[in-house]
Amino acid sequence: AWAEGLTPANVARRELHRWAAEAGHPAQPLPPAMHHGLRWLQARAPVAERIALVHGDYRVGNFLRVGDRITAILDWELVHLGDPHEDLAWACMRAFSPAAGQVGGLVDRATFLARWSARSGLQVDEARLRYYQVMMQFKSAAMLLGAVRRVEAGRASDARMAAMGFQLAPTLMEMLRLMEAA
Repeated sequence: AWAEGLTPANVARRELHRWAAEAGHPAQPLPPAMHHGLRWLQARAPVAERIALVHGDYRVGNFLRVGDRITAILDWELVHLGDPHEDLAWACMRAFSPAAGQVGGLVDRATFLARWSARSGLQVDEARLRYYQVMMQFKSAAMLLGAVRRVEAGRASDARMAAMGFQLAPTLMEMLRLMEAA
C-alpha cells in the first residue's frame, strides 16, 4: 500500500513529503533554512527515469566486504521505492567522506558514478543527482531534528543523540551550499 499511486512524476515529491512530515512538529517550527530548502525542493522536483528499490542509507558502514567485493548490505529500515539517484546522493554526502571529492573515503566521485552506471545500466543524470544531494541534506536535517526532539523530551538516554544537535547547523549550511551550486 505504501507504493500505491507512486509514479515517476511524483516519486521525488512523495519522498520530500515523507521527510518534511518527519521534520515537522507542532510545538517546534522548522528552522528557516529547512523552510527555504523545502520550497526549493518542491519547485524543482524531477521526474524519475524509473522507480527502483532504494536502500535509503547506502554508505560506508552499511555494507560488509571481503577484499574489493561487497558481500552484504546492512541497515534496511529506510528502504522504499524511489529514484535510484537518492542512493547515489546519500553515498556522496560529504558527511560520510573524510576526503574531499571522494565517496565514503574510498573512491573518487567520478569513478564511483562511472562504476554505478556500468553496473546498473543506468546513466547518471547530473541535474537529478544535484537535486537529490539537496534532498539528502534535508533528510539528514530531519533525522537530526528528530534526535534533538527525543533528547529534549527525555526519550533518549544515549549521549550520541544529544551530540546530533551540533550537526544540524553544518547540515543545513551544506544544503544551502548545494542549492546555490545547483
